[in-house]
Amino acid sequence: MYDVTVIGAGPVGSRTAELIARQGFKVALLEKNAEVGLPVRCTGLISSRLKDIVSDLPSNAILNRIDSARFFATSKNFELRSKRPFYVVDREKLDKFLFLRARQAGASADTGMLFKDFEISSNDDEEFLTLHTSKGKVQTKLLVGADGPVSTVAEKAGLERPANMMTGLQMTVPGEYEASTAELIFSKELTPDFFGWVVPLSDKQARVGVAARQNALAGLRTLVEKRTSGLVKAADVKPDVAGKINFGLMQRTSAERVMVVGDAACQVKPFSGGGVVYGLLGAGYAANAAVKALKSDDFSAAFLKDEYDDKWKEHLASPIKRGLLYRKILLGSDRRMNLMFRLGGAGKSMLEGFDADLL
Repeated sequence: MYDVTVIGAGPVGSRTAELIARQGFKVALLEKNAEVGLPVRCTGLISSRLKDIVSDLPSNAILNRIDSARFFATSKNFELRSKRPFYVVDREKLDKFLFLRARQAGASADTGMLFKDFEISSNDDEEFLTLHTSKGKVQTKLLVGADGPVSTVAEKAGLERPANMMTGLQMTVPGEYEASTAELIFSKELTPDFFGWVVPLSDKQARVGVAARQNALAGLRTLVEKRTSGLVKAADVKPDVAGKINFGLMQRTSAERVMVVGDAACQVKPFSGGGVVYGLLGAGYAANAAVKALKSDDFSAAFLKDEYDDKWKEHLASPIKRGLLYRKILLGSDRRMNLMFRLGGAGKSMLEGFDADLL
């Protein structure tokens, strides 16, 4: 019998498992893929707060530093300097590093193990969960779903998710780039739902991507051919990263004996789609709630709402709502988007005053 079983060994799941295991509890960390960190499903552009949370992050996991972002819409553009740098991260190395940390903290880990369902069971007047996986049954007092934007744990627990799912596609391509400047391209030609991005790895190579509700590949082909000045033809575009993005504020991210965290809880910046920093912050709240539940032997929906939902939302609900507002302003219509870009210096000053992690 495990005290806590965490489903999903991405950064958020591994961090949650590590924090609970360090308190002396018996933790299982289960990953459906055969190898942690693969396939990569993230651009890897993460704010420097990553190093605030993971202070011993290996230097070889950081591929580049981004200090500014250039925004494009129709014929207009402007550039913003970030108050804090962003890092282009090797997600495979980050995931493996945090997975190792969880194991070193005492978590029992297994890969190639697909979570399917759970049920409430009892034995000698003790209640627990029986998890059904591709490798058999697992018994646990508490279940934490860190299983991504298409969360089976959330589905089986009856936790309703926003209907905002998009697909992000990305390809690493050669070209000429400003190594310290990311590019965000707002164009209905590319996607009516999000934006295109160019995240340099160096002055000769960048990660170029597009997210959309439908047909993201068409937008990616258009952007890659245009941004590389035809060096890479549309017909030759083959995404090397693909992932789902879901955003919004879930009404509940916990139920009896269950919590979801990270992308599974929509702990995602609505404007940029970034989820690593919000997810790692969520991991701290989930771990604290799990430890309190275990110490008090209270796994009720009401207890987890008070100790998890309410506490993480005190920190992140306002930024998520703010991000939804800026999505509406910038992506709601061409007229509003062009008006924002015509604000010029005033709009630039306003945006530069914001903390990018709180959008």
